[in-house]
Amino acid sequence: MDKIGGTLEYELSDNTLFTLDYTSYLYEESEDARRYGYGGETDLLSGFKVGAAMHRMDGGTEKRRYTESRLYAIKEFKKTVISLDNLYLYYDKNLAGNNHAYSLNTNMSYLYTDQLSASINIEYLKDQNFTDSISLFFTLEYSYE
Repeated sequence: MDKIGGTLEYELSDNTLFTLDYTSYLYEESEDARRYGYGGETDLLSGFKVGAAMHRMDGGTEKRRYTESRLYAIKEFKKTVISLDNLYLYYDKNLAGNNHAYSLNTNMSYLYTDQLSASINIEYLKDQNFTDSISLFFTLEYSYE
């Protein structure tokens, strides 16, 4: 698969950003697809950001034809960042008797020192096959020079 695309960003104000993006996916064994859309992010309060986006995937297969919406919020404290992210896919046709999928993701990270950080990520996913899954990830990161 090859991927080609780009993003345009425009600052509406000091704390508000608007984006347009387009990506073309070139597959070797199936028909190509295009993903395009728009989004925005604003800093409501010091360290509290919210964002939303809408995208369209137009592909050669049923699994690659859907509309995607996303809402998220991020709160930054001195050494802690907490985020909540919701992604919803609405398929053009029913796949396995269902035409939508969604995920809800939350993350908390903490910076212990300039080199050491830790995070926990929890994700709930329901796909178009009615499969439910919950994932839990722990990350410990150390940067050295």
